[in-house]
Amino acid sequence: MSESATIDQKLVQLWRQERRFYHVRGAARFLLWLIAMLLVDFLIDWGILYRVNSNLKLGLLLLIINVVVLGYVLWNEWLKHLKPFDPMIVALEVETRHPELASVLVSYTQFKEGDGGHGVSAELVEAMRQQARDLTRSIDFREVVDFAQIRKLLLACAGITLFFLVISINWQSHATSLLRRLAGVDATYPTRTQVLNVSGDLVVRIGAPVVVTAGAEGVIPEEGAIYVRPAEENSDWQRAPMQASGAANGLPTFERMLEEVNQDLLYYVRLGDDRSDTYRITPIPAPSISAVRIERTYLSYLRREADPTADLTGSVPEGTSLVWHLTTRTPVTRLQVLIGDKQIDADQEGDNLHWTFREDKVKRSFKYTFHWTEGISGQEFEYDDIEHAIEVIPDTVPKVELLQPTRDGLATVNRRVTLEARAQDDHGLAEAWLTYAVDEGEEKQIPIQTFKDKSSVTVDFVWDLKKTVPERKPGANLRYSVSVKDHCPNGDSHVARSMRRSLAVVDNERYVEWYREELARELAEVRRAEEAEKDAARALKQLKIQEGVQQ
Repeated sequence: MSESATIDQKLVQLWRQERRFYHVRGAARFLLWLIAMLLVDFLIDWGILYRVNSNLKLGLLLLIINVVVLGYVLWNEWLKHLKPFDPMIVALEVETRHPELASVLVSYTQFKEGDGGHGVSAELVEAMRQQARDLTRSIDFREVVDFAQIRKLLLACAGITLFFLVISINWQSHATSLLRRLAGVDATYPTRTQVLNVSGDLVVRIGAPVVVTAGAEGVIPEEGAIYVRPAEENSDWQRAPMQASGAANGLPTFERMLEEVNQDLLYYVRLGDDRSDTYRITPIPAPSISAVRIERTYLSYLRREADPTADLTGSVPEGTSLVWHLTTRTPVTRLQVLIGDKQIDADQEGDNLHWTFREDKVKRSFKYTFHWTEGISGQEFEYDDIEHAIEVIPDTVPKVELLQPTRDGLATVNRRVTLEARAQDDHGLAEAWLTYAVDEGEEKQIPIQTFKDKSSVTVDFVWDLKKTVPERKPGANLRYSVSVKDHCPNGDSHVARSMRRSLAVVDNERYVEWYREELARELAEVRRAEEAEKDAARALKQLKIQEGVQQ
């Protein structure tokens, strides 16, 4: 190897020695930061996050912070100091340590052997290079790098690393749990107390209480705690004590009753220094109806088309047949209908969301309710529904009022009597007739009129005694009334009869005398009415004068 090659080689050796220095120093500082970050992570995760049952994503957040901080340390303390080889810079570092070289080494790196450029003769350049070889022959360039500068750093790094290895070995499970949690994996730290046999996820009947139990192993505390919060709200955990309730399977057991669970809840149990996973309590709501259709079929004599309704409570005519078609919002495994003291099972109509039941020809009003067996949880919780009512309106007997004649009277054997009656019925009248009897004889009927779709009518009829009452003779007494019937097929139960009047059959002279008496009586009533009207007019006039009212 030539002498010039020896100087170049020594410069390369120095550069490599510097890189080793920066590698050792950077690695030591990086390792110290790494250990420090892991210890801080453990204190934060085990001391805070794990105890408050935080989201596992916070472990990933810690990991990201670690990567950012360690990345900065890696660059600032290590990588940025690793420069590419530059003989000029390396020569300056040697001359800084050996000022007696008086820049001859720098000049050596600037002018190559045989270089006659820059207006300098080749002989002069060779003389300068030879001088550099002579002055640096006994110098070890690697002395520029002093590893003693980082001796304390290396000792500290070794001590802290040894300490970290010892606690990692002794607390191996803690270290493993920390690394898993930093990676976002659910893991638990070892504890002196172990929480076992927690009730876990629970499905309960809405509004019902629920008992949460948990067992303990290891160091048994005197009291535990359950932490609860609504599942759909980002609210604070509410703490409640859990009392020891005996033993199950040889393990001490703690329990707590939660009253009236009406919403989804999250909970976890803490016993001693251990805590359980987070579980969910899901209340199953009572089934409800999303759609209803009740088919109403009426008795034929009512002459009404069948029609549906969506009202669970309503009124129907007597004898109506009802068919309920229900659609529920959630699956139902069984639907029982309680109608008074009677219980019937509804039928599925295709699937467990559609149900149907019927009640034929209802006779009287009734109340009914549903008894549901839900089909969501698999536990078949049972629920009672609110009460509904169907009012059954009975078909009432028609009403009839005899308007004319207004009183009993006399008649001759040839008289024609004018009758006027007013009749009505809730579902329509069928027919009207005159019922009469002579003295105490058998009642006879004379048809008056038939009806189709009328519910209220005024009946006018001229009763010709000569044609219709052959038994008439002076001294006979006729008793009569107007009868009506509706369309109900229940025979005489739906026949109404007006007030009964009587006619006494007399000779012509007695009839004329009676007629004059009736006329005089009616005229007297008219006069009394006129006098009463005049008295009222005079009293009103006198009142106006007293009150000063203008005439």
